[in-house]
Amino acid sequence: MEMLNYWQWIEQEARIMRSDGCTVVSDWHKECCWEHDLACYFMADPRRAYELYCADPLSAYWMNGAEMSRRKADYMFGDCNHEWSITKAGRIRSFLRFLGVRIGAFLNIGRRIAKVDIR
Repeated sequence: MEMLNYWQWIEQEARIMRSDGCTVVSDWHKECCWEHDLACYFMADPRRAYELYCADPLSAYWMNGAEMSRRKADYMFGDCNHEWSITKAGRIRSFLRFLGVRIGAFLNIGRRIAKVDIR
């Protein structure tokens, strides 16, 4: 079995849990949205979960990973968008998106992620 790279794995995990990607906005840097959705859904650091997945794909990598608060997930989202932005306009847009998720957290908006039925 070929091991997925981090962003391929993020996409796979997001599809499994039926992430809607970038809620209410365009799918600009959708990988960052998927990573943020996973961090918020599992309250765990996706980077650590990926390390555990690489060590043992059959492990409970989300449950054994490092915990992550919504605030940390939001900052990770902002950093991700900033890293993917190569222009000044893109960096401004990434900052505005970061503000959007922080305001959403303050107002408790955006928990529209479907629960996975694991029957």
